[in-house]
Amino acid sequence: MLNARQRLDSQTVRADKARISLAILTSGSLPPQAGLQPRLTDGVDLDFAGPVDINQGEQAGMLAEIAASNPELRKLEAELARARERIAQERGAILPSAQLRWTQSQDPDVRSTQAGISISLPLFDRRSGPIEEAVAEASRLRIVLESRQAELVQEARLAVQALKLASRRVAALDTGVVRQAGAALSIAETAYQFGERGLLEVLDAQRVLRTAQTELLQARYELQLAAIELDRLRGRYASQFLSSGR
Repeated sequence: MLNARQRLDSQTVRADKARISLAILTSGSLPPQAGLQPRLTDGVDLDFAGPVDINQGEQAGMLAEIAASNPELRKLEAELARARERIAQERGAILPSAQLRWTQSQDPDVRSTQAGISISLPLFDRRSGPIEEAVAEASRLRIVLESRQAELVQEARLAVQALKLASRRVAALDTGVVRQAGAALSIAETAYQFGERGLLEVLDAQRVLRTAQTELLQARYELQLAAIELDRLRGRYASQFLSSGR
């Protein structure tokens, strides 16, 4: 019981730290004692009948969705597009340009109007430095984008694998170990009532059941964590925040 109390105190401190971090992220707009309504079944069904099965087609679809919707990749793509626009702008600056000027002044007795045109011919300034700088920046951003795409694909594959392993573990514990441990405890309690087993055997059966239930809760946590990681990589909620302007 002392161990359980210490774990409870530790998780309470973690919850308070998470609440403080959430208040910082929301610029202090949340009330001091604000909380969250958990919706654990939002990402994956924890009361499923079997392990999660993701075939190669679904996995390829997830990877394509990550490439199209991941907020980090979209940000890098926007920066790369801006760098390419800068290249076009710098190259366009070496072309001849014309400016039309029109001025009009009004004195008490005289009203004058002037019009003129000026043509710029950059014969000596070819802007080689700014152009090369813009090209180098675009090349750097392209390399960063391609590298991050490869990293996210690998992270997605690991998350899919973690999701599969966690779902299989939950299924094995929920339909096998926990039920067997519960049945063993019922048999031990019944045998104890009839004097066929001792109290230590009942306590041991209770310990085994609690251990199995703890492992099941940990497996459910790992399953939900893997589902959340996939949602993060796929940018599941990014479009909602962009559309709402937050």
